[in-house]
Amino acid sequence: MPATPEDGSPAPPAAGSVPLAAFVQFTTPQVVAAVQVSRQTLMIWVRKGLLPEPERMNLGRRGTSSGWPSFTIELALFVKSALDRRLSLQSVARTVRPLLERDREWIVRELASGKTLESLITEAAAKAK
Repeated sequence: MPATPEDGSPAPPAAGSVPLAAFVQFTTPQVVAAVQVSRQTLMIWVRKGLLPEPERMNLGRRGTSSGWPSFTIELALFVKSALDRRLSLQSVARTVRPLLERDREWIVRELASGKTLESLITEAAAKAK
């Protein structure tokens, strides 16, 4: 466990590490509320390759829940904005698919380092060509 300063505040993250908050997952209702689309729309976007698959979490007797990666809301807002500008689903999918083919931890690390989602999409698309 990392040492904390004498005042009791948490120690800063080690160099090169990703803050714990970067790995926080969102539930489907949280994503739906933040993006203001229906659950069905999210699932269509997943099937079309616009969003990552959520992770299924077993809650025991309470059933299951979906955990979306921390970057999902930002990506869903990007997708929604592109679709609102009348871009086709196929066009948006071609734009974001190279990013979604990358490792989730890489995406989280890059966003935590200060890069923007748009820059990651551009970088992933350039490497895919």
